[in-house]
Amino acid sequence: MSIVAVVEGHGEVESLPILIRRVCIEKGFPVVHNLNHKNIFRIPRSKLLRDGELEKAVTAASIKLGGSGNIIVLIDSDDDPLLLESSLNIRAKAAAPHLNVEVILAVREFESWIIHSISSLAGKKGLPDDIFPPENPDAIRGAKEWISDRMIGFSYSETVDCASFTASMNLDLCMQSTSFNKFCQVIAGLT
Repeated sequence: MSIVAVVEGHGEVESLPILIRRVCIEKGFPVVHNLNHKNIFRIPRSKLLRDGELEKAVTAASIKLGGSGNIIVLIDSDDDPLLLESSLNIRAKAAAPHLNVEVILAVREFESWIIHSISSLAGKKGLPDDIFPPENPDAIRGAKEWISDRMIGFSYSETVDCASFTASMNLDLCMQSTSFNKFCQVIAGLT
């Protein structure tokens, strides 16, 4: 199975391949062999949402795939998940109708998934041994800051910590997030 991805954040460039491989292995899905940071296009959110920019990114990803495979667009939903996801899916699929193209929105931020599983990261990188997620991690606006505020002697770095935390977090705890569940369903449906 081949995947090329489009992401908005610096942290997802390294983290998404780790997460997809882990989901495939832990959930028994076909393993992705080609996904690494070289097969990820990072486009800032402000640019990606402009007319024509998502389409350019999906077209570039389809060229990189060589005509067959899967394209995943992962973007933070921030405050408007349903409307944004629907319109982005229509635009992305129209740009590469011959490929399997899926847009996934992490509710609020990718780091919200990390917060769901924060207790499994206790003791790592300054996180307290007794850390637990808040009642509704998906409601937190500023997930990076929430994590950073709890790191004793450290601050959260998207380019350093996101991949490390993604490699160690408990995926079963992440399943409490509806957007993470959807992410897993999308990965399960890839060909």
